[in-house]
Amino acid sequence: MALPTCPSCGQSVLDDDAVDCPFCGAAMDGSRGARNTPQPQKNPAAHRPGARRQPDPPAVKPSAGGGGAAGGGGSSVSKPSGGTGGKPGGRMVVDEDDPFGIGAGGASQAVSASLKPEKGRLQKVVCPMCEQVGFIPKAALGKSVKCANPKCMVPVFTAEDPAEQKSERRPTRLADEAEAIRRAAEASAPRKRNPLLIYGVAGVVLLGLTAVVLPLLTKKPDDSGLQAPKDLSAFEQLAAEEEAAARAKAEAEAAAAARSAEPGPAVAVEEQLKRMIVLARQELRDKPMARRMTGDLWLRLGNAKEAATELNQLLVVDRSRSFYRVLPQSSQYWRARAAGNAALAKQAFAACEAEISGKTLPRSGRVAVDVCLAFAAMLVQEGRLADAQQLLVTRQLDRTIPDNLDSMVSSAWLHVAGQYRDLGLVPPFAAESYLWSDPLHVAVAAQLGLQGSWAEAASWCAAAADARGVSDALVAVADAARARGAGAAAAAALRGAAEAISVPALAVRVQAALAGAAGDAAGVDACVQKLSGEPAAVRLDMPGLNELVQRNPSSAAAALPWAMAAAETARGLILTKRTAEAGPVLQRSAEFLAAAAPPTAALRLLVRRAEQDKAGLKQEVSEAVREKNEQRLDALMRNLEARGRQLAAGAEDRRTVQILLLSRLAFDGGSDVVLAHLQSSADVLSEVQLDATCNLILVAGLLSQGEAADPSKFAMVTAVESLADQQLMPPAGAIAPQAWVLGVTGGVAWQSSRDLRGTAYLNFEGRSEKAVGMRLAMICELTRHLVQSKPALSGLEGILLLQNGLWREEAWQIAGRTMADRGLEQNLLEWVSGKKISSLEQICLLYGLSQGLAVRAAGPPVSR
Repeated sequence: MALPTCPSCGQSVLDDDAVDCPFCGAAMDGSRGARNTPQPQKNPAAHRPGARRQPDPPAVKPSAGGGGAAGGGGSSVSKPSGGTGGKPGGRMVVDEDDPFGIGAGGASQAVSASLKPEKGRLQKVVCPMCEQVGFIPKAALGKSVKCANPKCMVPVFTAEDPAEQKSERRPTRLADEAEAIRRAAEASAPRKRNPLLIYGVAGVVLLGLTAVVLPLLTKKPDDSGLQAPKDLSAFEQLAAEEEAAARAKAEAEAAAAARSAEPGPAVAVEEQLKRMIVLARQELRDKPMARRMTGDLWLRLGNAKEAATELNQLLVVDRSRSFYRVLPQSSQYWRARAAGNAALAKQAFAACEAEISGKTLPRSGRVAVDVCLAFAAMLVQEGRLADAQQLLVTRQLDRTIPDNLDSMVSSAWLHVAGQYRDLGLVPPFAAESYLWSDPLHVAVAAQLGLQGSWAEAASWCAAAADARGVSDALVAVADAARARGAGAAAAAALRGAAEAISVPALAVRVQAALAGAAGDAAGVDACVQKLSGEPAAVRLDMPGLNELVQRNPSSAAAALPWAMAAAETARGLILTKRTAEAGPVLQRSAEFLAAAAPPTAALRLLVRRAEQDKAGLKQEVSEAVREKNEQRLDALMRNLEARGRQLAAGAEDRRTVQILLLSRLAFDGGSDVVLAHLQSSADVLSEVQLDATCNLILVAGLLSQGEAADPSKFAMVTAVESLADQQLMPPAGAIAPQAWVLGVTGGVAWQSSRDLRGTAYLNFEGRSEKAVGMRLAMICELTRHLVQSKPALSGLEGILLLQNGLWREEAWQIAGRTMADRGLEQNLLEWVSGKKISSLEQICLLYGLSQGLAVRAAGPPVSR
């Protein structure tokens, strides 16, 4: 088919319907001429691609002779001949061999490409003619570039920027033939398949194959022939036996090699024992104590022969202290009973009885009390309850004397704490022991509870002198059962003993303690119901002078047992994870306490006025009773002083009991409940904040929280150091003055910053001379707290600051045991190697450490 032809330029046009020529713009019907006809240029040779300028011939220098005549005596300068365009520089000549200017003008302006990349030429280009790779500057992109191949036929090309996206140029018009060609090409091209369809088909095929092949592979083979009994020959049986024996021998050898390569705790205890024996041969303050410790460790390891050697050596060094041997034998007795070894337990009991019946047991001393408490528990376990009671009678002291009370309370707590630590358990809060009306009786009950002897414990608790003593002992047994994780068993065994208590309030107290130990929410709810049925207590206000001058002794407060029952019920709610319900119950406890005695602050003011302003107080009494007779006034004043001191003693002890009950709750994880209770009641808060005794709540809360303890949280129950120094000891009371000493010394110790707590030991020695035994108990609490925290060595450094050698020995035992429980025995031994510690103190430290390692070697304690 013939294409239309432009009448003006003669070009063929593809579009049959074209109106104008796409090349020259002329009308296709000849009605209009070309619109873009190129105009002739001047000097066309200069604009041709192959044109180059021909240099002018050099100027002819004039001769020396003829130059002057031609120029009239001047020099003649020849002008350059004008080019075609009339511009200087020579005329333009077209190279016929390179008419397009590829080799001449184009190549001269193009940037040459190098064969290898070099500095400044790192942009890669490819010659479209010969496909030679070259490298040019990045600035040459988009410009003419000369190929790096010298033999390239068309060496000059435009370097394209790879970052630029090329847009596909489509023609504005297509001929029918071109459209047909495109459609034919598309029709002949292979169709694109959907990949999802391909994957789906493949998946169906694989599933089908799996469904067919998997049953074949998992088909259980027919082993009926194998299961039929076969008679092995004697040779095969012998070979099997030899192979099994060889395998067992190899396994035993491998296990023995592993044990020898990595020494266990028992080996470590033996190493420390050898070191302790060497130290025990030196000059010591108490050689029998060192031999008692080494003998006890050998018994713990099960080496009776070495234990006998050490305990016999105790007699050699000091026969008067042979009663020391009761303590290791009593521990052996309880271990043998737990292991079911009745013969060994009987042997240990006989050894202890022989020592007690001898004449070496002194009448006083902490070790003697410790021995009596240990053997009394054994007597109760053997069914000899009356003998145990008689033994403790010989150790009872008059508890109205402050020093005797401190001695009995501290001895009882230290004995109980040692039994707790012996089993790897945390002992109760030390200050809480002031709530024990008969400390020695409670100590025996707690030991029986730790051993899981519920029936014997119930019998012993019921043998107390009064209902308060029974409840104190049963609560201690419940605490021990909770620590051993046997609260449910204890609650089932002791429920009858709790119900048998004659005082209803104390019975509720014990029931709440047992339910809390067992985690029995229903049992705690039953106690809450019993409390709600009790009438509201009436607050006891300060009596007037007319009443105070009468000789009417105040009766024992009947509201105090209900206050203790309510506090124990609130603790049961805390232990059963119902802290929101504990607040109202704790408020009932505060109401009962307010009904037990008048406000403490008012009674303190009365007592101090009677001491400092007797004349003024006498005048007020005279006006109140309208009495002018001096003799009668003196008698009334004596009545007032006696009555005021009696009421003040009751109020001070009532307040101390309140603080100790709140400390018990804080120690068992109820710090938030206690603080919320104090914030909600201004009267209770003012009563608690009277003096530094409130610091005991701070100490109990920090002990409970451990390393995460924050003293600032207990700001409302914290007496600052300067204020504690200015405050005087409570003027009356049995336990109030001693609890105040613990609050003053312990509060400052626990308020110290973490890096200065090691110096807190000095507060227990220098601030007071009262309550010596209970200050030692608080040092034990502080040592455990510091060594359990990070860094543990701060507590060890603080022990070195103590001046009392007996206190240091006790603290070293607790520090060693705590480090062993944390698995830091190597850190402790490295620290000791660089310190100057006396031989006996090193023995105490290694004894505590070895106790922990021995427990680790024996495994967890057995609960019954």
